[in-house]
Amino acid sequence: MAAQFAVEEYRYDIARGYLEELPDEAFDTPEILELALKVYMGTGNLDQAVDYSDRLLAMGNDFILARIVKTTDLFIRNEFDSVKTLLDENPLNFPLNALVLGWSTFGEGSVEDSLEIFQKGFEERGVFLLGFANGLIHASNDNLEMALETLGSVRDYPPALQNEVLYLRIGILLNQGKLDEAGEEYDLLRFSEIEPRKTPFLQLKENLTSGSSIDLKISPQEGLAKLLSAVARITTNNNGSSGDSLAMFGLARHLDPEDISLDFAVSRTLLSLGSLELALLPIEGIMPGDPYYQAAVGLRSDIYYGMGDSDKSLMILQEALELHPNSIDLLYLLGELRTNRSEMQEAIDSISQGIELSKGTNRENWDAYFLRGQLYYYMGIWEKAEADWWKSLEISPDNALVQNNLGYTLADRNIKLDEAEELITAALEAEPDNGYYVDSMGWVLYRQGKLEEALEYLQRSDRIIPNQAEVIDHIAEVYWVMGEEELAKREWERALKTEPEGELGRKIELRLMYGLEEGTRRFEEEE
Repeated sequence: MAAQFAVEEYRYDIARGYLEELPDEAFDTPEILELALKVYMGTGNLDQAVDYSDRLLAMGNDFILARIVKTTDLFIRNEFDSVKTLLDENPLNFPLNALVLGWSTFGEGSVEDSLEIFQKGFEERGVFLLGFANGLIHASNDNLEMALETLGSVRDYPPALQNEVLYLRIGILLNQGKLDEAGEEYDLLRFSEIEPRKTPFLQLKENLTSGSSIDLKISPQEGLAKLLSAVARITTNNNGSSGDSLAMFGLARHLDPEDISLDFAVSRTLLSLGSLELALLPIEGIMPGDPYYQAAVGLRSDIYYGMGDSDKSLMILQEALELHPNSIDLLYLLGELRTNRSEMQEAIDSISQGIELSKGTNRENWDAYFLRGQLYYYMGIWEKAEADWWKSLEISPDNALVQNNLGYTLADRNIKLDEAEELITAALEAEPDNGYYVDSMGWVLYRQGKLEEALEYLQRSDRIIPNQAEVIDHIAEVYWVMGEEELAKREWERALKTEPEGELGRKIELRLMYGLEEGTRRFEEEE
């Protein structure tokens, strides 16, 4: 049916329209109720979702989303006994069961029992969830030293959770009067003017300056919301956005409606899933003067660009910059948008403004220099491109993306080949199975005249990322230089079958017709 197809495409608004046209008796079937539950969770209507969950559960249906929604609704109502009864009868999957049960027990006032539940639920897997949950509970109960001990080092946590852990650690140190240590950890926070969590982070800075403590008390609902959103963030980082991550962010948002960052998380997830009209709704009320305005501007700009309206996206950013002309992050966003619109010089101007404002602060971003370097390179200004890429590496010295990009470009220009090999080797140490990095190593070896070794790397790249015209063209070029002209032509024919666009396709076509040297010469003349 059409509604099912719309749900599979995450077009929950369209699916809702189809469901509203169905007769009432259609909702007597579990299939339609399950579909409706997904739709109303996707559109953020928890009350309607709870109604469909109740009807499904009354049928004896074991649909996991129905049980999760019902459990969350009881949790919001502080009906912790009913929550535990539901979980005893039919436990949820990992890690939800331990999270809900632990925070329910905390809500009933049994701190030690809740800690024991988390210990049992996460000691074998999900250790970071154990540390974060226990740290929140200990801090809420003013057991600050134990909270720090159970939290452990921020490096023990996935990147998606590190800022949250740092926030808690800084608050604990602040309340202990350890201002120097709290300040050192604050410097580890990484957030921007378009980060929804910017406001509480800046408030934390004010507390550090004044030496005043912060309230670390947490409700069961807030605690469960933090852990659900943590799981959703980590899942999204590892596997991309999904209906499951949207549901977890949505439930967290209902558990803790005061946490505006969850509105952004829902909106960003809907954007990633392609549900663009719905993505606007969670942030539609955020206007100029609101502390979250710049974050909302950045996200709205992304959404309208996703809709194909880059003019609207541009207008939104320009209006925001009139209000906040020194916003580094809005300038960077404008630069990225200008790049996507092929407005290269304007993009460089915007990014350069942001870079100048960031100098001498902890706001210098490797990716700003990286993008500006790419723009300079596309415009043929090689010296500035190379300088920006080296600066990008200075800021982020272990960044495999920058290492590979700079190394490959040096090899492609046939200069500084030893440095190029060192850079690409470092990138491959970080990501040994990245097909693009493997191709880069093959290319630098080719430039060094190590043809057999080069061919091995290029063929391995072709296996990892098949049907990439540029990789196949590299293989063909090596074959040609080795004197295997028929093999080279066969590879160029294969490359053309991948339908490469633009300049690359034309270059391969000319090489196939006239050979490597003559084909390359004719291509350069056409340029």
